Amino acid sequence: MPIIETKGLSLTYSAGTELEINALSDCSFSAEAGEVLGIIGHTGSGKSTLAQLLNGLLTPTAGKVLLDGRDIWEKPKKIRNVRFDIGLVFQYPEYQLFEETVYKDIAFGPSNKGLKGDELDRAVRQAAEFAGLKESLLEKSPFDLSGGEKRRAAIAGVMAMSPRVLILDEPTAGLDPRGRERILDRILEYRDKTGSCVLLVSHSMEDIARVADRVLVLNKGHVEMCGPTASVFSRGEELAAIGLRVPQITQVFIELKKLGIDTDTSVYTVEDGLKEAVRLLRGGASV
Repeated sequence: MPIIETKGLSLTYSAGTELEINALSDCSFSAEAGEVLGIIGHTGSGKSTLAQLLNGLLTPTAGKVLLDGRDIWEKPKKIRNVRFDIGLVFQYPEYQLFEETVYKDIAFGPSNKGLKGDELDRAVRQAAEFAGLKESLLEKSPFDLSGGEKRRAAIAGVMAMSPRVLILDEPTAGLDPRGRERILDRILEYRDKTGSCVLLVSHSMEDIARVADRVLVLNKGHVEMCGPTASVFSRGEELAAIGLRVPQITQVFIELKKLGIDTDTSVYTVEDGLKEAVRLLRGGASV
């Protein structure tokens, strides 16, 4: 059974008025424990709306979000508890830091979950380790941290609640290449050590290519395609038609294909690209 699933999920703003907007329409997909599902789409495609529906911050107009096969809105008064199992990290989460110390900020979520004493302390320190924060930073003010450290502290605050589904909305936005790599590495490490399902919302095709097992593509509030990462990125022309692009390395091999070279256009990482280039050269192709 999928750990999280949607069936016909829809959200309409200002329904029945001249301002009616269908933010999400008939969205159905599922994700398994231990899986990284990338979610991509053009601006306004419904990515952030979907993230907030999955976390119970928004109530669907129609359809369901299922956690372990049960509708998260089955008991509306207990929706707060759902958010401990489905953790959401907003875009630019560092702007939500507010406590006196990094430790207190990370501890805020798990303490609301009911953790106390040694159990709370372990959760905070483990989350800080997952997020790549040095222990020496825990007693500092979060406002004294660097941009990348603030981002990791905010992510640690959600990880500390041990969510079984971790949703990250543009977690690398605004970071330099080194900062992006560090965040992505920590996300994968968290998945590997906890077995949690990770849903990564991103406009960066390179980030998605690097970490996602499968990719969900949204277009104007609809699911355009969903499948293994290599399969989705091999459909470069279809992605371009809806305002998206494939990773740069994939585009290289698409162009080689156009030149008449019999190459694999499903390549989507630099490592795979190198292997494919070696294969072509050994086969006598002029690259």
